[in-house]
Amino acid sequence: MYEQMPQDNLPAPQVATNGAIVKSKSKWSCHPITFLRNLFKRKDDSLYVEKNPFLEVMDLLRKLKTVNNKRKRKKIIALCCNLNTQLDDLVKRARLKPHAFAATLSKKLDDKHYERTLVNLRHNLKQMNKTCVNKSARKFMTDELKAFNTKIKKYC
Repeated sequence: MYEQMPQDNLPAPQVATNGAIVKSKSKWSCHPITFLRNLFKRKDDSLYVEKNPFLEVMDLLRKLKTVNNKRKRKKIIALCCNLNTQLDDLVKRARLKPHAFAATLSKKLDDKHYERTLVNLRHNLKQMNKTCVNKSARKFMTDELKAFNTKIKKYC
C-alpha cells in the first residue's frame, strides 16, 4: 500500500489572513507516511527498556507448573536447585534469617513436591529481591537470573 501512495512533495497548507491567501512558511519535506516510517526506524537508547529478569523468572516459574513430563521436571528441578545454591552465597552475605530462605529444595518429581519446589524458589527470589540493595550483589543476582531464564525457557 505504501508503494502505491504518491511520493511527491505535497504543497504546504495555505492560511487565510485578512482575506488574502498566504502560504505558510513551513513545507513538508516528504510524505507524512515516510516521515513516520523514518521516525520509527530510529533507534533511540532513551526509549529502550530492558526486561526485568526478576519479573521474567517469576512469570516463567508460574508457567512451569503445568509441565507433566517426568524428564522435563527432572531437568527443571536440577536447574532450580542450581539457581538456589548460587543464591545461597548471597543469603549468607545478606545475613537473612534461616526460616526466610529455603536452603534446600525438594528433588521429588510428584505433583505436590514439584509445585512446592517452584513455590519455595519463588519465595526465595522475593526475599532476595527485598534484601539485595548492594550494587554488586544486585548485579550478581541479575546475571544469575538472566542465565537461568535462557536455560528454563526451553521447558515452558
